[in-house]
Amino acid sequence: MPDCFSADWSLEIKDHIYWRSKEQFMLDEDTYDYYTLFAVEDGSFRYEIGSHQGEAKFGDLVLCPPGVAFKRKTIQPLSFHYVTFVWVISQPAEVTTFPEGKITIADTARLTSTYRYMRHCINRRDSKHYIKDIWHQHARELGMHKRTEPRQTESTLLNQALCHIHENVYEYLNLGELAAKLDLTPVQLTRQFRSAFGQTPSEYITELRLRRVCRLLEDTSLNLDQIAGQCGYENGYYLSRVFTRKKAVTPSQYRKAHQV
Repeated sequence: MPDCFSADWSLEIKDHIYWRSKEQFMLDEDTYDYYTLFAVEDGSFRYEIGSHQGEAKFGDLVLCPPGVAFKRKTIQPLSFHYVTFVWVISQPAEVTTFPEGKITIADTARLTSTYRYMRHCINRRDSKHYIKDIWHQHARELGMHKRTEPRQTESTLLNQALCHIHENVYEYLNLGELAAKLDLTPVQLTRQFRSAFGQTPSEYITELRLRRVCRLLEDTSLNLDQIAGQCGYENGYYLSRVFTRKKAVTPSQYRKAHQV
């Protein structure tokens, strides 16, 4: 765990902007005066920050220190929170280090809720509260991971499973085929996935799909069949059944409650 989390720390937010469905960055490379956070809600992008490079998607936080070149390129239209801030350490440890590069949050249900509130932040104080909550969530998960870290082979397989799910979540997904691709039985895949992430692959897929459904209900006037087609469901009728079972309200009730 980064030393900053064991110190008495806070954040001073300099800027917070929510970008929706950004097709491409205005600049492929930029350098910032403050720590800069890209918190991905939807879509994906490639990044390079010093020795850190890779791809980031929902659940990932990409952190760039001040004065370091941040190279980036969108892969899929990107919705994300852009935050610049300063770490404030009132009682620093003997050596205080800060996270950089990519951090992945496992509890995506809580993260989804936090992002929804962040989209409506009207001042820096509100932003600070939710961003600190994300860092605390990361610190808790990091501590839990150290106590229950899976074997290397199992971890590699689960990372492959996650990548496959994220790449195909809004299209046809056959978990039996995914299990066979990983040389596992469906039961083995489900058991290992649940052990690592606290939910089955099917539950995780449903969570990701419904997160997009909620956003489309809130932000567009698309009908349910159109939304179903963009979120991996066969039709609006089936989507409505899943949504109502999971959310305890119908899609139309949800839209009415969340649209301005």
